[in-house]
Amino acid sequence: MKRLLLLLLAGTLVLSMLPLIGIAEDTQGTWETDLTPITFDVYFSESWWYDEWTTDQPTRSSTYITEKTGVSINFIAPTGDRDEATQRMIAGGDVYDIMLFSVYDPFVKGLEEAGLLLNLLDLADTYDKTFYDVVAPSQIGWFSSAPGVLYSYPNFADAFEQAMAMPDSAKRFLSGDAGVGVRKDIYDALGRPDMTTIDGFLSTLAAAQELYPEVDGLPLIPIHLMFEGNGCRVLDSYLPQFLAQPITDENGMFDRFSDPAYIDWLKAFRKAYDLGLISRDSFTDKREQVEEKLSSGRYFMVTMGASDLAMVNNDLYAVRGGKDTGVWYEVAEAFHNPAGDAPHLHDKILLDGWKNLYISKNCKDPARAIRFLNYVMGEEGQRAIWFGIEGVTYDVIDGADVFKPFVYDGSVSWEELVEKYFVYGQNWAFWNNNLQNTFARPEEWRPKDGFDQYGAQNMYFRTELEGTYSIDSTLFPDEALIDEQVGLEWGTTLPKLIMAESDEAFDTILNAFLKLRDEMGYDRVLALRYDIVQANREKLGIK
Repeated sequence: MKRLLLLLLAGTLVLSMLPLIGIAEDTQGTWETDLTPITFDVYFSESWWYDEWTTDQPTRSSTYITEKTGVSINFIAPTGDRDEATQRMIAGGDVYDIMLFSVYDPFVKGLEEAGLLLNLLDLADTYDKTFYDVVAPSQIGWFSSAPGVLYSYPNFADAFEQAMAMPDSAKRFLSGDAGVGVRKDIYDALGRPDMTTIDGFLSTLAAAQELYPEVDGLPLIPIHLMFEGNGCRVLDSYLPQFLAQPITDENGMFDRFSDPAYIDWLKAFRKAYDLGLISRDSFTDKREQVEEKLSSGRYFMVTMGASDLAMVNNDLYAVRGGKDTGVWYEVAEAFHNPAGDAPHLHDKILLDGWKNLYISKNCKDPARAIRFLNYVMGEEGQRAIWFGIEGVTYDVIDGADVFKPFVYDGSVSWEELVEKYFVYGQNWAFWNNNLQNTFARPEEWRPKDGFDQYGAQNMYFRTELEGTYSIDSTLFPDEALIDEQVGLEWGTTLPKLIMAESDEAFDTILNAFLKLRDEMGYDRVLALRYDIVQANREKLGIK
């Protein structure tokens, strides 16, 4: 009996020591608690993903973070059909350590219902409470599936209280992508005419075509438009913002087709096509063809998002002599309503984020996973992602982190910057808006700064629209189906409107679409969006 008691006592002593020697029990800590090498498989839910977390370049931010934390990342993207691959993954329960999904993605609901995700609040309370220093209270409330249940680690997401408190000088970081760019040299040569009216818009395009019929032996394209399966972003989203359309009115969700100014501007684009100012290639060109023409400066006016334009525009501005010659795109005023009101350009406050992070039940080490996310999404990790390695991509001057000029001056290609350094906005998998928006930018002016400043000057907060752009098909299957079908119908109708032979033909085509839209039950979609907006306003305290 004495021997048995001694053995039990010895066992008790050993068990009590386990937390101290880190063998069994893993309790509260931080990323520094365990630095042994580990690789997490991270599933990015889009087949186009191509980034790699490489550590073969000692100058790369990913190398620095892996050496610091012991964590390596193995990115995995679906091959073939993305939806089919993801469905198979969920059905088989073969989920990866960490996964990136949009909160709009219906597969997230499937992951939750299948019990394949871990509650981040439980992980934080058990392993690393620095989570609460990284994720703002409003974000916990916004993303929680139920009280005390949070699966989504915010990525590319803004905290509402921090965004609202941002000073005017920093609001350019919240400005949306809506903007119209014009080739500076041509616009200057034309005398910088007014394009806010329909007559001014059409006459400016015509004058640009007459003054510059060719660019490097190829025809000038007066205006860039890009049509997709469900419409055209500039005509469907940007134009209503330029016309200062409201979000809601006394009838509920505002319908852009009820605005006579919107219809008049659509007819202006029809007129532009009729005058040969819109190329037929606009209806068939894909992104690759658009970027090729853009990189040659063949467009006079571009209507793509400022972020989409930025990289090619930087090359035109810095590398190809555009800075001095004006062969680059600057922001310009266009498309106002008849009253001349300033645009209501939507902000880019992303409450829902972009591709949020989820830790799965199959994660090989949940403690390391939550601790790593808290590090990489926290102050030190985000600083490494933005600035990189001191002495390599930035220096500390008078107490401030300052990029070395090669990072942003165009002397090193974008591809080389990604391969060797992976800094300055190149890491899309781990991005904390609340911190990134506070980091210093290079002092040298870049073309996108003009778009950002214009967006900030005309910013109109539309945060309550979160969740209305893509209707959750798992919660509202009927409305989601109607919305998808109407979108596809609009995608085939819009080119017909632009190519219509006359305004009368335009009216006939549009009226037929609106009648069909009503018959398909689109009023249910508008009513649902209004309910979501009202719920968001109440949740965010917006009156």
